[in-house]
Amino acid sequence: MSNATDPIAVTTTLREFEGKYIEEGYDFISVGEENGWRAVASWGLDGWDLAEWPYNVYLFREVYPILFREVYPPIFAVYPSAQRANYCEGDITIETYSTVEAREEATNETAMYYWLSKNEAWVAGVERAEGRTTAAAEVPERFKGPFSWKRLNESKFDV
Repeated sequence: MSNATDPIAVTTTLREFEGKYIEEGYDFISVGEENGWRAVASWGLDGWDLAEWPYNVYLFREVYPILFREVYPPIFAVYPSAQRANYCEGDITIETYSTVEAREEATNETAMYYWLSKNEAWVAGVERAEGRTTAAAEVPERFKGPFSWKRLNESKFDV
């Protein structure tokens, strides 16, 4: 049974990304940036580590629909708008999501899984759902979404 945070397409390779051989995580970042990807190192309100660079790295990019005029009638390709690539000690997985929001919800779950598995101090007191690592709805709000200084500074003034 799928849910809203499941990717609609997944590709897995060993050390190959955007047509290049990847030796380690910093190669992954460099090749990704050359091809429209951006590295995502921090997650949540306070910018906690999303993974363990350079062994485990995440990249994001947005993909926009393409109009195919060669066919009649012309159609838009049904490509989603968000991708997430992960390098984990040589294994590379590219997940495609239908929306940026779905990718972020999936990343909320991924981040929470890492933090709970490593017993990070900032997740002390957060409990896992029985039989699962976590579900996006169960991730406390402060742990959700990409880190930004603007968001952090604005939170200081929330009453």
